[in-house]
Amino acid sequence: MPKLILNISFMGGMLGRPFTLAAFYVMISRVRRFAGLRLLSRDEKAMGKLLELKPDEYLHAFENGWENGAWDGERAWAVLIALRRDRSKAAAKAAEEKAAAKKDAAKATAAARREAAEEKAAAKKDAAKATAAARRENAVAVRSAKAKAKKDKTAVVVAAAARARMAEGQPSAKRHRGASAGQQPRTPATGSMARVGTVVAGRSRGHI
Repeated sequence: MPKLILNISFMGGMLGRPFTLAAFYVMISRVRRFAGLRLLSRDEKAMGKLLELKPDEYLHAFENGWENGAWDGERAWAVLIALRRDRSKAAAKAAEEKAAAKKDAAKATAAARREAAEEKAAAKKDAAKATAAARRENAVAVRSAKAKAKKDKTAVVVAAAARARMAEGQPSAKRHRGASAGQQPRTPATGSMARVGTVVAGRSRGHI
């Protein structure tokens, strides 16, 4: 066929079966030219898995079991054993790298958690300090308000006492009215002196 659209996905395999390099080769070999291949969508995870595909080990041993056009079973077996050994080493190395990466990720996560915990503790400490400072300021403000209220109350009491003393020292309203009419206000002492003068005058006339 002239063109082919590929839908490469490793979710559940290809038609429910494991996706192999042989299956991929059969799929892309349906077109005459490489330019006729197109991707339906680019799945980075699937593309990464595609790069990890390896040829069948028995096919590799069969292709390398020939020497000068003659089949050599021992040679094929040795190639198969060497391939398995190499793949085992590669798998072990990949597992070690994966474990190391996982360990590094765990360390980074633990460090990030510790840093976050330290920042949280520092923020909590700062908040506690701010709360304590606000409480102290509030207490000072309350004490100042109470002292001012007490001072104001004392000033009111003193002013009331002063007004009371001033009211006791003023003359009565009647005396004020007599003084305003041009009359000399009569004090107790003036009345007594008038009575004494009358008695003295009467006695003098009697003697004459």
